[in-house]
Amino acid sequence: WARLKPQVLTFCRARWAKMFSGGRNDYKPLGTPDRTNAGACCGCSLSKILSICCCVLIFIIIAAYVALVWIGQSQGTTQMLQLTPNILFYCTPGDAVDMSNVTYNIWWPGCDFVTSMQNFTDGCLEPCVDAQIMFDMQKLNEELPSKLIAYPSRTASGIETVQLEGLWLPADAKKFPGPRPRIVVQHGFQANMFEFRQQFVAFLLRSLGFDLLLSSFRDHCRSGQSRERVFHWGDAYPFDTLGAWDYAKDDPDGLLGGSMDASKVGVLGFSKGGFTALNALGLEGQIPGLWVDGAPSEPKTVYG
Repeated sequence: WARLKPQVLTFCRARWAKMFSGGRNDYKPLGTPDRTNAGACCGCSLSKILSICCCVLIFIIIAAYVALVWIGQSQGTTQMLQLTPNILFYCTPGDAVDMSNVTYNIWWPGCDFVTSMQNFTDGCLEPCVDAQIMFDMQKLNEELPSKLIAYPSRTASGIETVQLEGLWLPADAKKFPGPRPRIVVQHGFQANMFEFRQQFVAFLLRSLGFDLLLSSFRDHCRSGQSRERVFHWGDAYPFDTLGAWDYAKDDPDGLLGGSMDASKVGVLGFSKGGFTALNALGLEGQIPGLWVDGAPSEPKTVYG
């Protein structure tokens, strides 16, 4: 439209000027016959009508386009802000999901919702993941300790402080004696700490000797509810991630094995969690490393 607008306006102005301004200097007294364009009146009238119809049609198309864009943006804004039931998947008492059974009680790509380890034996994850890896994951989750921990979002002016909850998943202390580096893992849009991406990367990183804190945003899973009850994107969420990072670094309750130097505590984020992690990095210069997977550059790109 930006390219076509000057051409459309020029065309319409020219046609209207010709129809309503042309001929003012060719005045002839009433009763004076003018036969210079005899027989052409029908053609002139038809040309005027077609010009008017053309301009009206163009403006109708433009108005319809603007209306559709406005409607689409309004719906996109609603989708970006309105909380959905997905944020509580696997987190209600009735779900009874924890680290001992999460592997075979959530949705996996290619396999859908699984209810048994035997669901993986039909190769539903292949060629991306071999079924044996899932059995190794289940074995590690059963053998290594895990705990639900609570911590506040980082305090900030104009931002509500909310009590958050996450999963503390340490690596094998015998295989990797401490102190071990720590990573805060932040989930994406409409997800939480029990979603498959967080669980799978937790298995991989624990196997490599990293301690992990899988954190859930406010209003998600078992974290506390905010007053606003909306998806925040770049407003409050970076302070949720920073609250988790502060806790992983400082261990104020003595549940993680002691405080850790900031240079040993990184952040990993998927999708919107990656977008949030980038914002957190801009707010906290001591974060030594950041791993971002599939983060949108800005919220509107999610909904076009």
